[in-house]
Amino acid sequence: RFSNEYFFFSDSETLYLVHRQNYADDTDTVLVRKDGGFIGTYRTSGELAVFIQNENGNVLAVNEDRASEFISGVVTEIRRKLK
Repeated sequence: RFSNEYFFFSDSETLYLVHRQNYADDTDTVLVRKDGGFIGTYRTSGELAVFIQNENGNVLAVNEDRASEFISGVVTEIRRKLK
């Protein structure tokens, strides 16, 4: 029943379980659709939606009414990979 609502995203060290949605609340950890996707913190600032890339602190700012175009989902679980 829920197979299309969740998916996994991973980077070099972490595996994320992501809830597929195109909206978020302030301070949510989200998967951002840009350059192959990155994990970031979603913040709102006036009329701006700000995505702060968790890995290196880069910032992507867009008009709030376009935020849904950049959000692929909200992270619900984070697991560190064992090396």
